[in-house]
Amino acid sequence: MSSLMPELPYTARYALIAVTTLAALQDEERLRSADLARETGAPRPFLAKVMRSLSQAGIVDGLKGHHGGYALARPASEISLGEVLEALGGEDAQQPQCALNARPCNSADPCALHHCWSEAMQPVRKLLARYTVADILEKRPLRRVFLEPRPEAAPAGS
Repeated sequence: MSSLMPELPYTARYALIAVTTLAALQDEERLRSADLARETGAPRPFLAKVMRSLSQAGIVDGLKGHHGGYALARPASEISLGEVLEALGGEDAQQPQCALNARPCNSADPCALHHCWSEAMQPVRKLLARYTVADILEKRPLRRVFLEPRPEAAPAGS
């Protein structure tokens, strides 16, 4: 039996990975957009739009220049997962990919399941509002990929 776990849109995935990555930084440390793009796996232009939305919502702080980069605008314990997703465009940004159509589905142009699925997602949205970015890091600390080299694969036959 397959899982009924909804798959978040890429925008939401990248935003959640970005804020948890920034939350793992040391005090006063910032992460350049190129490094953050590598961490999230997001194309830089797409990630720039996500980060702009998060910045406008007061979740991240971006500085340009030699000592620039991104950092959280507030402590991770004050940023809920629901707030991160809300910053991306409200309820439609939190909707999983449409189960019936290959095209995007949203409240302005819903599929036959959209309203049912929106109602089913209400408890999920409430849960996301309760959990913070700090809660996520507490459960599973992130490995800083761009600073810690990946272990080399063992040579064949060793």
